[in-house]
Amino acid sequence: MRCLVAVAMLMFTSFEHSVNFIYGHVLNRRKSECSLGTQLGVTCMAGYMSGVAGTIISNPADNILTALYNNKASTSLQV
Repeated sequence: MRCLVAVAMLMFTSFEHSVNFIYGHVLNRRKSECSLGTQLGVTCMAGYMSGVAGTIISNPADNILTALYNNKASTSLQV
């Protein structure tokens, strides 16, 4: 359960940072100056970026936890 909370926090944080990065460095405009279509595109791209970050971070941890849960290894160093 703790792992899920950490991944959720990572996803929300990376989403917000991605939105700020796209508006600040890619579009060089404020959100209020952009059309609704552009805002939707930024939201979709930021969601994609946070999903990729979450996958990269959580996949190795999930593999280790699964191996430990299945008793394939008694410690994480044997995985």
